[in-house]
Amino acid sequence: MSTALKKSYLVEKKGKLTRYEFEKELSHLYHRMDDVENKLSQKADDVVITMALNHRRELDHLQKEIDRLQNEIEHIKIEREKESNKPENEKSSFWKRLFKKSK
Repeated sequence: MSTALKKSYLVEKKGKLTRYEFEKELSHLYHRMDDVENKLSQKADDVVITMALNHRRELDHLQKEIDRLQNEIEHIKIEREKESNKPENEKSSFWKRLFKKSK
């Protein structure tokens, strides 16, 4: 809006807003709405980032647990192979291993 045009709207009417004042207030309201929308958008982005980081941590934890279980399974397989390769008289029964006295 041109300056001359704005000045012509400054003529006040009794108890009423001039067109210029109305447009000024409307413009101010639009700016405030834009600010609120930007803050809301930033907040939503922050929430999404926080959730993604939490999911990443959870995935890392689960991956470590999977790795640990795989190692444990491999260890059990190796122990079973060793046990199966022993001569028959050296093999210990399940019950003997279970109740074996520790030295």
